[in-house]
Amino acid sequence: MKLHFVVSFCALLLVVPASAQRQRMQPVPQVDQWHLQHYPFDDPNLPAAQRIDNLLSLMTVEEKIDCLGTLTGVPRLGVPNIGSSEGIHGVVQREPRFGRKPITTTQFPQPPGMGATWDPALVREAASVEGYEARFITQTPEYNRQILMLWGPQSDLDRDPRWGRSEEVYGEDPFFNGTMATAFVHGLQGDDPKYWQSAALLKHFLANENEDKRNSSSSQFDERLFWEYYSVPFRMAFLDGGAKAVMASYNAWNGTTMAINPILRSIVMDKWGVDVISSDGGAVTLLVNPRHLFPNQEAAVVACVKAGINQFLDRYQDEVKAALKDGSLTESDLDNALRRKFGIELKLGLLDPAGNGSLHQHQKLAASLGYRPRSVRLRENGAGVGSAAQKPGQPSPARQEEDQLHCCHRAAGRCRSLGLVWWHSALRRHSASGHSEGGRPRREAELRRL
Repeated sequence: MKLHFVVSFCALLLVVPASAQRQRMQPVPQVDQWHLQHYPFDDPNLPAAQRIDNLLSLMTVEEKIDCLGTLTGVPRLGVPNIGSSEGIHGVVQREPRFGRKPITTTQFPQPPGMGATWDPALVREAASVEGYEARFITQTPEYNRQILMLWGPQSDLDRDPRWGRSEEVYGEDPFFNGTMATAFVHGLQGDDPKYWQSAALLKHFLANENEDKRNSSSSQFDERLFWEYYSVPFRMAFLDGGAKAVMASYNAWNGTTMAINPILRSIVMDKWGVDVISSDGGAVTLLVNPRHLFPNQEAAVVACVKAGINQFLDRYQDEVKAALKDGSLTESDLDNALRRKFGIELKLGLLDPAGNGSLHQHQKLAASLGYRPRSVRLRENGAGVGSAAQKPGQPSPARQEEDQLHCCHRAAGRCRSLGLVWWHSALRRHSASGHSEGGRPRREAELRRL
């Protein structure tokens, strides 16, 4: 069968948990609901540094160690978790974990599809829906999970289609990728002058363009390429977008592994103002084997903390305890790491009394927004472009509408179709979410004119 490129304009109504359409957002259980007494870190009128210092002074060493993972909560003091979720093109909660049921969330086209729109405003709109869903899930008690730090946008560059993860990035041009990443950050974190809707965590810094042997490879290039190419999307998302978190990549740059690279402090933290630097999954262990840079896991953890890592996706707790005991780390090292991290907790409003200020004054429900990506996808059916003929074994046009709502965001983009199909079945199904029956024909007419 022949493969044809078809440019498709699609209308995809965003789907959120049904309860979002029937109830107002409930506030996160905040400190004033849990505390038997108030602490200075509760007071939004105090300077941020004073509040964080107070919180650290009240925490035990064990609690501080626990907060070096993705769970930043301190139950004894009523401090909730920031939590985390994958999120380069939608909140990812589709798998049952730890006895919890999966949650249906809106999945947008993967980043190449978003990039093909050439429309930062549309990318920002998609990210705002993702951030809203993360906030809604976190603030809905029956979901019982916290996912306010979203692992996205993917700010790497697609230098080579053989990379293996091209579906995760917007393109190959640094300014273009930086523009899209900046828009995505703005959407996730929102427009409120004081509080963030959710927190963006960029990945993977830096030059993570090889999947094969990434555990032991080194990307070799000079400083000019660093400043003018590889770092540009990250720098733009930090300085223009306001992102404050990033994940270090597995690979090395010019022989120095990114998880312990001095530029994490000298550039990422000191020049770009990043507060959370996360290791990638298992990256600390890889420093011991296969890289053989440290004799054991404890030495690798210590090196990461001193390099600026303050969020571990790896085994680290027993190692930090041992390091404190033998003096290779001090409690002051932990305080310095967590002081930056709790700054994001403040930006998310998690240390404030519930309902304070504008924390819960979010945008309209995601279900009331429309997403119309204009992207190139592969068409595989043997029919001519624009043909409406249905062959034996092919789904009906109505069924195709349903199927394409689910497959248009897939990495390969290989969706079966009979030509140009308007994806508006969701509009019919979800008219109660803000699109009245009377308004639907006008909207569909608008879509046909695109």
